[in-house]
Amino acid sequence: MPPKKRRGGAVNTSDTAESNRAVSLPLGALRQRPRSQRIADRREGENPAVREAQPDLAAELRGMNQTLNAVLQVLTNQNRGRAGIPSMPNSQPHRVHQLFGDQEPPIEKYLKLNSSTFNGDSLDEDPQQYLEDAKKAIRALRCTKEWVVELVSYNLRGSARYWYESLLESKEAAGLPPPSWEEFTEEFLTRFYPANKQAEDAIAFERLRQENMTVTEYTKEFTRLSKSAPYLVNSEEMKVRRFVRGLVEPMFTTLMPEVGCMSFKDVLNSAYGIEAGIAERNAFKDIGKKPKMKEQFSGGASLGGFQSHHVRLISKVIRGIELVLKHLLVGLLLLDLLP
Repeated sequence: MPPKKRRGGAVNTSDTAESNRAVSLPLGALRQRPRSQRIADRREGENPAVREAQPDLAAELRGMNQTLNAVLQVLTNQNRGRAGIPSMPNSQPHRVHQLFGDQEPPIEKYLKLNSSTFNGDSLDEDPQQYLEDAKKAIRALRCTKEWVVELVSYNLRGSARYWYESLLESKEAAGLPPPSWEEFTEEFLTRFYPANKQAEDAIAFERLRQENMTVTEYTKEFTRLSKSAPYLVNSEEMKVRRFVRGLVEPMFTTLMPEVGCMSFKDVLNSAYGIEAGIAERNAFKDIGKKPKMKEQFSGGASLGGFQSHHVRLISKVIRGIELVLKHLLVGLLLLDLLP
């Protein structure tokens, strides 16, 4: 049997197909591997080109999986919104980080600045003043609008708290976001400061007079009631004129001629000064009257006692003189009778 000739550089059909698939390997590297090893590689699917392509394919599959999960999350949130179901606050930590860094809303700082509460059960409570105090604390904290309503509502108690919880539930049931600051103040005043009460306060403001109140008490009442009738104090001059018109004498007579050229702050300081001067003069009058009255009373009593004592003494002297004269007269008569 003649010896077989070696096929030096020839590559069979299967090797050619393998080399076409493994484009990343040099032809010489394929020739150096035994034919049996190449066949085993094909059977086991361990082609070097396939092994090199597997990491890229796995990365693409992971990226596709992440994309599908994101799309699924968006669709789920949309379906929740249509059904009126509140979505899970997945973005809440990011929103808190944007507003306050890594901290929670500054509730403790807010309570230090504003500890006033509102129940809504008493007529003595002032809903407008509650909002004013809340706004002062909010401005001091400089927090964003997203947290304003949450902080302000924290001090609501009793009926006011129940009203706020009902407002939130109605918003959620309608698929609406929580109320903004403007919506909250409008709903709050509509509930706890209705139109009829506002009309009563407006009439009370038109009739307001100082009477027996101090300037501080009158100013506080003037400020509170003026919110119900802003049309009466829509300018600085109107506000000053109405304030001075309610003052008592002599403040009214002193300040009324200066209304046109004084600010509300100037008029208020002048009223405080006049009130302090009146109180000082009255105090000096009281101090001067008491010693004088005491002196008159004690002096009159001592003078009366002095006079009565001397009258009695003088009357005794007169009676003694009369007695002496009588005896002298009797002696003279006896001398005349003697021979």
